[in-house]
Amino acid sequence: MQSFISYFETHVNNLTQQVKTLGNALTEQNKMVTHFMKEMSRIRRQGVGGISWWMFAFFLLWPFIAHQVIRMIIRRLQIIL
Repeated sequence: MQSFISYFETHVNNLTQQVKTLGNALTEQNKMVTHFMKEMSRIRRQGVGGISWWMFAFFLLWPFIAHQVIRMIIRRLQIIL
């Protein structure tokens, strides 16, 4: 009976240590994810290379928008002439 109690205590202690280790690992992982999310939020606000995301999208899309506006103007001029 004494050996069973000692065996049980040993396994309970091992299990307790594993649960503590897992808890510490989860806490550390939570800190890393929180830091990553804060960093992503900062990058979204500041943009990349000091340019905001809206400005980046504008520079990327303005040639297409200008092309469509010029085409509309030319079509209207052809209708008038």
